[in-house]
Amino acid sequence: MEILSQITLPADFGNLLALITSVADSAAKQGFSSRIISRISVAAEEAIVNIIRYAYPDTKGNIRVTCMKDISDDLIIEIEDSGTPFNILEKKDPHLSSGIKDREVGGLGIYIIKKFTDELYYRRENEKNLLRMILKQKK
Repeated sequence: MEILSQITLPADFGNLLALITSVADSAAKQGFSSRIISRISVAAEEAIVNIIRYAYPDTKGNIRVTCMKDISDDLIIEIEDSGTPFNILEKKDPHLSSGIKDREVGGLGIYIIKKFTDELYYRRENEKNLLRMILKQKK
Protein backbone atom coordinates (compact mmCIF):
# COMPACT_ATOMS: atom_id res chain seq x y z
CA MET A 1 0.00 0.00 0.00
CA GLU A 2 1.08 3.52 -0.74
CA ILE A 3 0.48 6.27 1.80
CA LEU A 4 -1.14 9.31 0.20
CA SER A 5 -1.34 11.42 3.36
CA GLN A 6 -1.05 11.13 7.10
CA ILE A 7 -1.98 13.74 9.68
CA THR A 8 -1.99 13.56 13.48
CA LEU A 9 -3.64 16.31 15.47
CA PRO A 10 -5.23 16.76 18.90
CA ALA A 11 -8.83 15.55 19.08
CA ASP A 12 -10.34 19.01 19.03
CA PHE A 13 -13.04 20.64 16.92
CA GLY A 14 -10.52 23.29 15.88
CA ASN A 15 -8.68 20.58 13.91
CA LEU A 16 -11.73 19.04 12.23
CA LEU A 17 -11.35 20.92 8.95
CA ALA A 18 -7.66 20.02 8.56
CA LEU A 19 -8.39 16.34 9.16
CA ILE A 20 -11.26 16.23 6.67
CA THR A 21 -9.35 18.24 4.08
CA SER A 22 -6.60 15.63 4.23
CA VAL A 23 -9.16 12.93 3.35
CA ALA A 24 -10.78 14.98 0.58
CA ASP A 25 -7.42 15.85 -0.98
CA SER A 26 -6.37 12.19 -0.98
CA ALA A 27 -9.66 11.16 -2.61
CA ALA A 28 -9.17 13.84 -5.26
CA LYS A 29 -5.63 12.57 -5.96
CA GLN A 30 -7.17 9.15 -6.58
CA GLY A 31 -9.54 10.62 -9.16
CA PHE A 32 -12.81 10.14 -7.27
CA SER A 33 -15.71 12.29 -8.45
CA SER A 34 -16.73 15.34 -6.44
CA ARG A 35 -19.92 13.49 -5.40
CA ILE A 36 -17.92 10.58 -3.97
CA ILE A 37 -15.43 12.96 -2.34
CA SER A 38 -18.35 14.69 -0.62
CA ARG A 39 -19.70 11.37 0.64
CA ILE A 40 -16.37 10.17 2.02
CA SER A 41 -15.75 13.59 3.57
CA VAL A 42 -19.08 13.31 5.40
CA ALA A 43 -18.26 9.75 6.53
CA ALA A 44 -14.82 10.83 7.77
CA GLU A 45 -16.33 13.85 9.51
CA GLU A 46 -18.87 11.68 11.33
CA ALA A 47 -16.13 9.33 12.54
CA ILE A 48 -13.82 12.15 13.60
CA VAL A 49 -16.58 14.06 15.40
CA ASN A 50 -17.45 10.92 17.37
CA ILE A 51 -13.82 10.62 18.45
CA ILE A 52 -13.64 14.28 19.44
CA ARG A 53 -16.88 14.02 21.46
CA TYR A 54 -16.51 10.61 23.10
CA ALA A 55 -13.06 9.01 22.86
CA TYR A 56 -11.32 11.07 25.52
CA PRO A 57 -13.85 11.81 28.29
CA ASP A 58 -11.28 12.41 31.05
CA THR A 59 -8.15 13.33 29.14
CA LYS A 60 -6.82 14.81 25.91
CA GLY A 61 -5.67 12.73 22.98
CA ASN A 62 -4.86 12.69 19.29
CA ILE A 63 -6.48 11.55 16.08
CA ARG A 64 -4.37 10.15 13.26
CA VAL A 65 -5.86 9.98 9.78
CA THR A 66 -3.93 7.99 7.19
CA CYS A 67 -5.05 7.77 3.59
CA MET A 68 -3.61 5.04 1.42
CA LYS A 69 -4.18 3.45 -1.94
CA ASP A 70 -3.95 -0.24 -2.64
CA ILE A 71 -2.96 -2.09 -5.79
CA SER A 72 -6.47 -1.58 -7.24
CA ASP A 73 -6.29 2.18 -6.57
CA ASP A 74 -8.99 1.83 -3.92
CA LEU A 75 -8.84 4.53 -1.25
CA ILE A 76 -8.24 3.29 2.28
CA ILE A 77 -8.78 5.71 5.14
CA GLU A 78 -7.63 4.64 8.57
CA ILE A 79 -8.66 6.73 11.56
CA GLU A 80 -6.82 5.98 14.79
CA ASP A 81 -7.26 7.15 18.35
CA SER A 82 -6.11 5.89 21.74
CA GLY A 83 -9.34 6.74 23.50
CA THR A 84 -12.13 4.67 24.98
CA PRO A 85 -12.63 1.38 23.08
CA PHE A 86 -15.57 1.64 20.68
CA ASN A 87 -16.42 -0.80 17.91
CA ILE A 88 -18.53 1.10 15.43
CA LEU A 89 -19.64 -2.16 13.79
CA GLU A 90 -21.44 -3.30 16.95
CA LYS A 91 -23.81 -0.32 16.88
CA LYS A 92 -27.19 -1.29 15.44
CA ASP A 93 -28.62 0.78 12.62
CA PRO A 94 -31.31 3.26 13.67
CA HIS A 95 -34.95 2.56 12.85
CA LEU A 96 -35.38 5.03 10.03
CA SER A 97 -39.04 4.21 9.56
CA SER A 98 -39.85 5.43 13.09
CA GLY A 99 -40.89 9.01 13.59
CA ILE A 100 -38.16 11.33 14.79
CA LYS A 101 -39.75 11.57 18.23
CA ASP A 102 -39.80 7.77 18.55
CA ARG A 103 -36.16 7.18 17.61
CA GLU A 104 -33.31 6.67 20.03
CA VAL A 105 -30.83 9.53 20.16
CA GLY A 106 -27.61 8.87 18.26
CA GLY A 107 -26.51 6.32 15.72
CA LEU A 108 -27.42 8.21 12.57
CA GLY A 109 -23.82 9.31 11.97
CA ILE A 110 -22.60 5.73 12.21
CA TYR A 111 -25.34 4.68 9.78
CA ILE A 112 -24.09 7.33 7.34
CA ILE A 113 -20.52 6.04 7.68
CA LYS A 114 -21.70 2.52 6.86
CA LYS A 115 -23.74 3.67 3.85
CA PHE A 116 -21.10 6.01 2.40
CA THR A 117 -18.24 3.49 2.39
CA ASP A 118 -17.82 0.29 0.41
CA GLU A 119 -16.14 -1.59 3.26
CA LEU A 120 -15.75 -0.77 6.93
CA TYR A 121 -13.52 -2.48 9.50
CA TYR A 122 -12.72 -1.91 13.15
CA ARG A 123 -10.02 -3.38 15.35
CA ARG A 124 -8.54 -2.59 18.74
CA GLU A 125 -4.77 -2.95 18.66
CA ASN A 126 -2.06 -1.72 21.04
CA GLU A 127 -4.63 0.22 23.10
CA LYS A 128 -5.85 2.03 19.97
CA ASN A 129 -9.11 2.13 18.05
CA LEU A 130 -8.50 1.65 14.33
CA LEU A 131 -11.36 2.36 11.95
CA ARG A 132 -10.71 1.50 8.31
CA MET A 133 -12.98 2.82 5.57
CA ILE A 134 -12.51 1.62 2.01
CA LEU A 135 -13.83 3.25 -1.15
CA LYS A 136 -13.63 1.06 -4.23
CA GLN A 137 -12.34 2.65 -7.40
CA LYS A 138 -15.17 2.12 -9.89
CA LYS A 139 -13.62 1.41 -13.28
